[in-house]
Amino acid sequence: MFIKKLIKSLFIFIIVCFIIFEGIYYWGTFKLPDDRNPTSKIYSEAILQISWLVLGGEKSCDMVSLCLFNIFSKKNGSIAISSARVILSRTNPYWSSSFEWQYAFMTATVWVSRNWTADEAISTILSVADFGNGFYGIEKAAKGYYNIKIKDLTIEEISVLVTLLRGSEFYDPWLHRDRLKEQAIKLLERDSQFSSRLSTDLDKGFFGRLVKPPVKIQDCP
Repeated sequence: MFIKKLIKSLFIFIIVCFIIFEGIYYWGTFKLPDDRNPTSKIYSEAILQISWLVLGGEKSCDMVSLCLFNIFSKKNGSIAISSARVILSRTNPYWSSSFEWQYAFMTATVWVSRNWTADEAISTILSVADFGNGFYGIEKAAKGYYNIKIKDLTIEEISVLVTLLRGSEFYDPWLHRDRLKEQAIKLLERDSQFSSRLSTDLDKGFFGRLVKPPVKIQDCP
């Protein structure tokens, strides 16, 4: 009898917690910007797959819908979190406290996981991300570093650009080529479909079409 009552009480407690969580989430959506749409342009499968690896997604490139029972799940990596930052950056409201901002941020993270696909989230992040040296968005980065259109990037060049999401200054292709190449190789080796397509001449594959840096960077010690 005691066990049955305990199980019943636990079940009721879980249901109540779930209702409270959903209520808090629903109320928080009113704090989000009106513009919550992902970018309309979805990038190629190679770009999406390599970016998924960099952003920490696990297994297949699928967004996991967050709720009370998996709120701390790592299957989405930082994709939902980074997308939430993109949404909140579209407006500049006055946050009365850091708690209010955190509340909006957590709400946006859950909202993205429930309303965007992984492809939409990754493409949105790539469309506005800082790739260093004044290049915002992967298309401008492709033009700025390689002087080519994004559709013409090889998997090695894609890995170079996407690695910059981990730190555009630390992995600057004009200043820190060796550490960038090492990280890009590790990235591609995580997936056999990419590691099997690596060039025999890695330096040429990663940096063969890299344009010369601006004079101010060339003059750096």
